Amino acid sequence: YHLDGLSKNRLDLINGLHLAKQRGEFVIHYQLQADVKTKKVLGLEALLRWEHPEKGIIPPLEFVHYLEEIGLVSAIGKWIMRLSFTQLREWIDKGFLPKDALMSVNLSPRQFRDQSLVSEIEAALKFAELSGHNVVLEVIETTLMQENHEMIKVLQDCKALGVKIALDDFGTGYASLTHLKKFPIDILKVDRSFVK
Repeated sequence: YHLDGLSKNRLDLINGLHLAKQRGEFVIHYQLQADVKTKKVLGLEALLRWEHPEKGIIPPLEFVHYLEEIGLVSAIGKWIMRLSFTQLREWIDKGFLPKDALMSVNLSPRQFRDQSLVSEIEAALKFAELSGHNVVLEVIETTLMQENHEMIKVLQDCKALGVKIALDDFGTGYASLTHLKKFPIDILKVDRSFVK
């Protein structure tokens, strides 16, 4: 049986992801978010990267869907929340950021199917001694298009913790502004291709 190049690459990536978790090859890069008028830092976005020992830094677009496929995305998501929330607490305590600084984390569609998501967010907030008001959860437009009641309930439960909800990549899918009224969205991140 002969694997074509695409299948072999996929298999290598999947095997590599299992090892990456064990070896601690996943890292978080932080992107500053600032007010363009005042130049004041408002917060940061936690961005997952894979520091592959041979291929270098691999961006999430190339591997997150595989994390979902093999069932690792919830565990990695939990790790991202714990680490990034704790990092925010440390930077606030050192006076590098204001007490109301925000940490944005991305949620994959698969994480919404995890019944423990809200309790994991709550536990990560407690662990880092942060308020829900310090956190923004980013969801992509296609996640909302699934329109199931469980997902809306999860979003509402997150809002009850004080967490803000951002819709990322708006303009790349099919959601209309009218459609958005169904969801508890606080922030709309318009996709750069749409802005162009």
